[in-house]
Amino acid sequence: MLRRFLLGAFLIIILTKLINSQDIHFKEYLVDDNFKGPAGLFVKDINRDGFNDIVGAGSSGNEISIWLNDGQNPVNWFKEKVDDNFLGAIYVYAEDVDGDSLVDLVGAAWYEHEIAWWRNLGGSNPITWEKIVIDSTFGNAHEVFVWDLDMDNDMDVIGASAQGHLIAWWENNGISPVEWTKHYIGTGFLGARSVAAGDIDQDNDNDVVGAALLSNEITWWSNDGGSPIVWTKYSVANDFSGAHKVSLLDLDGDGDLDILGTAYMVNQIAWWRNEGGDPIQWTKIIVTSSFGNALVSYPNDIDLDGDIDVVGTAEGLNQIAWWSNNGLYPYEWDKKTIKYPFYGAWPLFINDIDNDGDYDLVAGAGDLDEVKWWENSYYSCDFDAEPKSGQIPLQVQFTDLSKLYQTANYWEWDFDNDGSIDSYEKNPSWTYTQPGEYSVYLKVSDGQTSDTELKSAYINASVVSVDEIFIPGQFKLYQNNPNPFNPSTTIKYELPEASAVTLKIYNLLGKEIIKLIDEFQLAGTETVNWDGKNKNGISLNSGVYLYSLTCNNYSQTKKMILIK
Repeated sequence: MLRRFLLGAFLIIILTKLINSQDIHFKEYLVDDNFKGPAGLFVKDINRDGFNDIVGAGSSGNEISIWLNDGQNPVNWFKEKVDDNFLGAIYVYAEDVDGDSLVDLVGAAWYEHEIAWWRNLGGSNPITWEKIVIDSTFGNAHEVFVWDLDMDNDMDVIGASAQGHLIAWWENNGISPVEWTKHYIGTGFLGARSVAAGDIDQDNDNDVVGAALLSNEITWWSNDGGSPIVWTKYSVANDFSGAHKVSLLDLDGDGDLDILGTAYMVNQIAWWRNEGGDPIQWTKIIVTSSFGNALVSYPNDIDLDGDIDVVGTAEGLNQIAWWSNNGLYPYEWDKKTIKYPFYGAWPLFINDIDNDGDYDLVAGAGDLDEVKWWENSYYSCDFDAEPKSGQIPLQVQFTDLSKLYQTANYWEWDFDNDGSIDSYEKNPSWTYTQPGEYSVYLKVSDGQTSDTELKSAYINASVVSVDEIFIPGQFKLYQNNPNPFNPSTTIKYELPEASAVTLKIYNLLGKEIIKLIDEFQLAGTETVNWDGKNKNGISLNSGVYLYSLTCNNYSQTKKMILIK
């Protein structure tokens, strides 16, 4: 079997976890117990039925296979073999390569020294595939990444060659059939193992980052333009012993791409914060230094709290684990084991497998020839109410939105937060007869787990119709609604007098994202919608963001979560 090895001080006080009522559980399911030497996994909707499927590369079985998701609960998997003669199949990536709207596959074969793609010809039960070799001289091909590197609206392929000690890319000429032109990005990159692409220096072109196991390197290459593209190499680290995996994501929510890396020899997962500058400066932050023979790590918001967590596999520990990000830079990481033992843990991928809005994971155990998936079953207390404001008597219908480990069977509602229980029903109705702002409390339980939620100033019962114009008694900034949100949210505020008003969005480091309001406004109640984009119209990544209202001598800041 193969072994491989991101405001000033006034904002800092509010940088606490916004969602702290979630507990994550992972429920294990078998996908395949006879997939020889699982080395690469990918999750994507291959057959376009609305459910994410699994694609795998099996090094011992020389195999590329897919497992189709039937969308049931629990999911049933139907295996289709794509290729069983891809010698040392070690990695696979799923993407529409030829622009026909069908998802194709791109793979790397260690022993065959080959990069190939399988064109999806359509059909069902099974899907028909046509294998096309891209490069048959790519020594110990280890990983591929599919990306529109030259931004010409077709998908190119980037690869890491362990024997050739290089990173190369194959330019897609965009015609049918696809023809490929090979270009070198970096050579002398000893034991190249991993590669990823994205706009690292924010100059509107795609750069490349790689990991080299033998030279212990994390390196990125700046795209300097040209045809073919000219690359400038920049070292991020040269002491990351056994560098095996690299990923790009905005881990700190400051709008630029950071690097996450995994090092086999020093049992380490670490990330490098992009500090900007020319050249870019990097700050290394260790997630863990005791994850024995760490092979793979991926960044994602596992607990849906608006910051990026990390999931990893360790071959030496025979373990899958995740590290919860506490949201306070430079971040503390709380390790939680997902599976132990999982002998020969290696390939890993994260996506929403069961279409429930959170991130599940699939992983392979090389010593067991197993592929399994774990359902992310976070539990949290939440509820909604309609209407949330109106004239008394105001009748409000409450709806429990809680998600527990098992089906909830017990509810305690306090509709005015006076300490007494007003209802034990799941979805009760309550009539407010007195004017005022009311906080609402819910406790929910399934007999095994329980959780609570308090929503302050949630219900506004008034003596006059909320549609009538009134002059507020004080400046006030409300919590955005909905929160968390995707893709847009509404921010409401009140002005007791005519004022010069500014309303701005910031990231957690105090960098201004966009100015929503900058004008003189009359007294009254105002609302503004934010679509989750920055001042350049670019959609932002998932994360915690701050919105700040300033008018006359009043200033207030609140935080909100954007979830993609």
